Amino acid sequence: MGIKDNLNKSFTIDYRDEYSKRHRETIYGSKTLAKEILAKRKAEIAERKFFPDRKKQQLTFWEAADKYYAIHLSKKKSAFKMKYTIEFLKKYFGNKPLASITTADVQEFYNQRLAETSPSTANRHFSVLRAIINKVILLKLYKGENPCIGVGKQKENPARTNYLSQEEIKEVLLHIPERSRNLVAFAICTGMRRGEILRLDWKDIDWTNNIIHIYISKSGNKREVPIMPSLRQVLLSMHPLKTGKVFPLTEKMVEYDFRHTLKKLGIQNIRFHDLRHTFASHFMMKGGSITDLQRILGHSDLKLTQRYAHLSPTYLRKSIEIVNDLLPQFA
Repeated sequence: MGIKDNLNKSFTIDYRDEYSKRHRETIYGSKTLAKEILAKRKAEIAERKFFPDRKKQQLTFWEAADKYYAIHLSKKKSAFKMKYTIEFLKKYFGNKPLASITTADVQEFYNQRLAETSPSTANRHFSVLRAIINKVILLKLYKGENPCIGVGKQKENPARTNYLSQEEIKEVLLHIPERSRNLVAFAICTGMRRGEILRLDWKDIDWTNNIIHIYISKSGNKREVPIMPSLRQVLLSMHPLKTGKVFPLTEKMVEYDFRHTLKKLGIQNIRFHDLRHTFASHFMMKGGSITDLQRILGHSDLKLTQRYAHLSPTYLRKSIEIVNDLLPQFA
């Protein structure tokens, strides 16, 4: 009985009610807060004002979202990806008690997201919402059903694979402002995400083995990207330092330069992220290996990389040749 430190930014308070029934609660925050809540529970029991089920029904969405984030922040390297989505959900649902959120409310939220964003973004926000409520139900912090059950969702659009042709690459690099030119060339030659590029430090480049080390990625896993000779020359022309940002630019600066250049050239339906597709597409068109591409891009599932397979001129031919000896040799 008392307070237990869970070593994950939470504490468990342990007490018995007036009927000697044991209760445990997980408190997120400081040990001082846990002590205060434990003292409050004991006072409620002494005054016969302790109604645990009623308290569970008073849990707000804001509290549920914070508990969910605290749990995932301590256990998952990639939790930072959820922060924006969770903050968006908190802003939308606010301090409404979970018990007051209905399936109709969730459907209205989903429909609104669908009208403002893509099906994939709407589905991602819905999945996080459902996961938050499932988690507090699992932890027995909330007693009730998940209002996400029964919500109708829309199928996601096929993944985009727009990319620049070699002629378009040449034009973009010729006309883009000088401050962003090397960064765009770097993106085309590595397939790295914009965030990974802007976080890149000179100390992350292994000049001896021609390798770029990525320590923070979307999947949360480390990976290595090889440096091709032409890219090495670009990097050397930038006068490398021992440490410091390789590209000391902001996301807004890069986005402005890239969009302005594409507009001037009349190139449509291309986003900065499509430079990643550009690298992958040309890699396969020039005979690259699909498994090598998976490792370079950092895809955890080969299915994500397979969208580029059809671009390889030898992909199917090489695949079919493994059964070339099925027929007997005729004279």
